[in-house]
Parts: sequence; C-alpha cells; structure tokens
Amino acid sequence: MAIAAASTGLLVGSFFCPPMLCVMPYVTIAGYCTTVWAVGRSAEELYDRIMHEQSVSLKDPNARMFWITTVAGVLGLAAGASMIVLGSLAINGHVISSSIECLVDGLNCTNIGFAGLGIVNGIFHVGSSVLNGEPVSVLQVAQISALTFVFFHSVCNFQRAKTIIENNQNRTIQDLKEKLDSIKKGQFEQLAEKMMSSETGVSR
Repeated sequence: MAIAAASTGLLVGSFFCPPMLCVMPYVTIAGYCTTVWAVGRSAEELYDRIMHEQSVSLKDPNARMFWITTVAGVLGLAAGASMIVLGSLAINGHVISSSIECLVDGLNCTNIGFAGLGIVNGIFHVGSSVLNGEPVSVLQVAQISALTFVFFHSVCNFQRAKTIIENNQNRTIQDLKEKLDSIKKGQFEQLAEKMMSSETGVSR
C-alpha cells in the first residue's frame, strides 16, 4: 500500500507547503480509493470473525481497529458526499439552511474525532506488533493511512465548508440588498411620477 502512504503523506504535506495543493485532486482520489479498500477489508474481517465465532468486542485490539476503520471510513465517505452537495447548492445559488450547515459540520467533527482515535489506536497497535516481533500487515498500514487521510481531509472539509457557507451568506445578503435597492428605486420613481403629475395638474 505504498500509494496509500504516499497519498497520505502528500495530503499532510500540503498543510505545510501550499504549492503542493496542485496535486490535491490526485491525492484525494488515491485517498478515497485507499479508504474504500480499507473499509471493505475491515468490514470483511469483522464478518469473517463473526462467522468463525471469534471476538468482535472493542476490547480485542484487532476487532477494535476493524470497527474504528469501518465507522470512520463510512463517515468520511458520507462527509465527502455532503461536501459535494454543499458545493452544488452554493454553485446553483440556493440558500444553505442552518440544518444543512449543522449536518455537514457534525459529520466533519465526528470524523475528526473517530479518525484521530483510530490513528492513535493504529499506531499503538503497530508499535506493539513491532515490539513483540510480529509482522505488520498491509491492512494495518492501509488502515492507518486511510484514517490519516480521513482526519486531514475532514479538517480541510471543515474549513472549506465554513468558507462556502460564509460566501453563500454574503451573496444572499448582497442579493437582498440589490432587491431592496431595486424596490426603493421603483418606489421612488413612482413617487416622482405622482409628484410630476400633481404639479402638472396644479399648473393647469
């Protein structure tokens, strides 16, 4: 899973080196692919454990990592979809309601918490494996990479959502001002016409 590690590294690097933002679309695609794969494999492992009557308790280190990866990954994909909807609403000129804003912020904040917990748990798990002389699996690396991607991508989404919502609110306010100005202008013109008509009647 070298691609997963590389994409995660580039995503983290873009936080500290803005010029790296030019590769963000490719990093995002690679990150999503890694996340989907890690979620699928983690869910498969949980199903396999259930079928073989093995522990799926959160007390079991392996099962706990599978659960965290699955939940964080699904939430991450849902948050990504919500950002697409949010961007589409803004582009099409729709007013973004407070309920949509709360939903997007809630998904991103929950993601940050779950993914952060997963990263700490994953690093601890891998560290324990290394200290005990156990091999580190490809899935373990993919899980940490996917969770790191979800974490930083959620942080990016949180900031991006705030910017989109602020721009949407500013545009809505500007549209209202323009409408009010147009109404006031129309009322002023009507008043001016009435005054002109009354003055013409008086002069006659």
